[in-house]
Amino acid sequence: MAAAFAKFRVGTPGAGSSHASYITRASALDPDRHRNRGVELDLNRDEDSVARALDDNLNERAFDEKSDPDADPVWTWNAPSFLTGDEYGRDSKPPRSPRDVNRQDALLTQKMMAPITSLKARRRLREKVANVRAFFGSKEEFEKAKGGRTHYRVILSFDVPATNSQIRDLTNQFLKDTFPKAIAFGAIHRDTEHPHVHLFLHARQVDGKKIYLSRQEYASIDERWAKIYSEFAGERSVYVEHLRKKEETKQWKIAAAEAYRKGEAIPLKPERDNDRRERLAEQRLSAQRSQARDRGKQLDPRPAAEPVARPGSEKETSRLLAKEQVAREELAHLIRTEAPDVQVKWVAKTAHEYGVALEKTLAARKENGKEELPQVVYTTEEWKQLKVHCDSRDIAVNDDQAAARLQSTRIMAGAELRDAQAKGEAFETSRHFWKFDVEGWGKMSLRETEAKIKQHTEEKFKLYNFLRPSKRESIQRTVDYFQEVKKDLQTQLATAGHNIDKNFGAAEIKYNVASKLVADAERARASQGKSMPSPVFDREDLIKMSDIANRNKDARLLVYVYNQVKDNLLANPTREAVSGVKGKAVMARMEMLKRAERLKAAIEFGEFRQLPIRNVKGRDYTKSLREVEPKSALEFIVRHFTDTAEQKRERQAVADGLASQLRKAQEQSSKARDWSVVRDAIARDYCRAAGVRDSQVEPELNRDQIAELRAYAETLPYMAAFRKEFREAANMAEQGLQRREDEAAREAQQARTQELSGFQSRELSRSDSNTTKTDRSDRDSYSRGR
Repeated sequence: MAAAFAKFRVGTPGAGSSHASYITRASALDPDRHRNRGVELDLNRDEDSVARALDDNLNERAFDEKSDPDADPVWTWNAPSFLTGDEYGRDSKPPRSPRDVNRQDALLTQKMMAPITSLKARRRLREKVANVRAFFGSKEEFEKAKGGRTHYRVILSFDVPATNSQIRDLTNQFLKDTFPKAIAFGAIHRDTEHPHVHLFLHARQVDGKKIYLSRQEYASIDERWAKIYSEFAGERSVYVEHLRKKEETKQWKIAAAEAYRKGEAIPLKPERDNDRRERLAEQRLSAQRSQARDRGKQLDPRPAAEPVARPGSEKETSRLLAKEQVAREELAHLIRTEAPDVQVKWVAKTAHEYGVALEKTLAARKENGKEELPQVVYTTEEWKQLKVHCDSRDIAVNDDQAAARLQSTRIMAGAELRDAQAKGEAFETSRHFWKFDVEGWGKMSLRETEAKIKQHTEEKFKLYNFLRPSKRESIQRTVDYFQEVKKDLQTQLATAGHNIDKNFGAAEIKYNVASKLVADAERARASQGKSMPSPVFDREDLIKMSDIANRNKDARLLVYVYNQVKDNLLANPTREAVSGVKGKAVMARMEMLKRAERLKAAIEFGEFRQLPIRNVKGRDYTKSLREVEPKSALEFIVRHFTDTAEQKRERQAVADGLASQLRKAQEQSSKARDWSVVRDAIARDYCRAAGVRDSQVEPELNRDQIAELRAYAETLPYMAAFRKEFREAANMAEQGLQRREDEAAREAQQARTQELSGFQSRELSRSDSNTTKTDRSDRDSYSRGR
């Protein structure tokens, strides 16, 4: 069934111009238009600036010829006809140029009052948008100076397909019934699932009086739109259903207020559209994507909006508490019922986002002296979900298999949490080396971009203005270009860091929920005289944990996975399996030595290393400790009194970054050592089970690993034991690789030979059969001839 939706708000004084520009943005009026970034721009030298011409060109290309041919998505109501060529509302008077204006205002007025004569849809719509923004922006400034309300905002939604002409006619009917004397314009948006109209109403009407709505008139705005919309949709039930929902919400508010006054539980809230979407977040997300699309960027699929924290609203805080609890219960239900991993991760991210929003809300409420939380308010749909989730609470208590799987889920969640934590730590210490695509330069990192800026800046200062000014200007343009590239990289790094934090938060909340479920099941089973069974893993779980262990060099996790499958692996190990384990042990030993050398270099050259730090705006840049630390005791004393707070913060941030990198290098060295020890132990177990000595096993390595092993061996001292060991391992691995390649070639040759011999035998048998048939026919004819 179609649904009617109308929203009326008082606009913030002074924000009318920005709101008029927002609702007339190109990507919302025509969201399906794809921009071609390679189109050459035709810049008009009479325009104010290149940026203005670029913006106009993008706006013009945003309006396509394929838009709705019957009506443009922008029109006016009770406004001068020269704005858009429309005369909806009262009869328009002929335009008259104002007197006593300066030259600039006169040119603006003359340009705005020019008739709309463009035949092309995109040019015509562009002129309409420019006129509407200028006209209503000037009225906004005039009304703001007088004080009081300046404008109103109205949103009318459509749940059934409709053309621009139909939407415009229905909206005009709504304006005629509700705001007949208002000066307004409408903009049709099609950038969401359903088309909708944004109405901008100027606060002062055509008769010079301000819009005034009584309480009854204000409460009936949505009813008037529901009646009009129901007639258009052809369903009288739309209007009746709207009135029923409105009365239901009214009765709930009365009951909720009474329950709150008595200290009782708040009754269930009726489910509405506002409960299923985050309104302010959707608006911000839509604005950000629209701005990016207007700049010509290709956008990914629209992500889900993040929850909004409004600590000053008791209603929003109550709903946020409910949403956070429902998300956690849904995550627990999915974990208990062994739902697909993709679904569990999505719900975990949702629960994390609600948790973050709730934490910010509680902190803000505490600062404002509102430590007492309001009662949790659930909707009817959320209460149904909670009842479904409660039905699965006793699965792990009554079923041993479910309890065992719950144990394994907790262990898996712990491994994923350590993996997410390792990714976060690696990003924090090496994010300035992350590379992103830069048009014309391939992939570049923040460190490389800053090196380019520094290099060209030094070249510029080596030149003299009076000798080579054009050369300096050319270098400066290059520096400005890389400054823009740096800003883009900083934005991408901030986005990547935000995504990593979200993934870590989702992994953390999944582990916490799984751990709580295991603890609850253990207590419930203990009350029944049962113990928790051992975890049971399937093949996919073990492979996933093994990948996490190998990726992070996690020796403890590898030992745990190895112990789960140790008996099966060592029952009858093949030569290939023993060689593969030996190859991994050799590479782990080399990695251990490399990590030790990196730790030594980090300690020795720590003051010279470029370290990633963030400024007060949260943007990344790099500095070394040598660049910010005082060079002498006297300089230290002077800078202690002369440095600004930002300089002191920067020096402390660099020192903290160096300490973090040293700590990370030490941890990686320790992890590499433990990893090598575990790999050697596994290799010894394989050799013992196969009945061979370790020196007799040739490691299985590919050609890149062999080359890396030999190259590293050459860097070691001539008499070092590892040098000889790595060279011998590389030679044995190369011999084994050559033998495997020869065996593979012989097998392929034998397969081709067998296929060829089979083909020849089939051809011979076919030839023999044909000859036999021919001989028989000759004998028969001969016999018949006789």
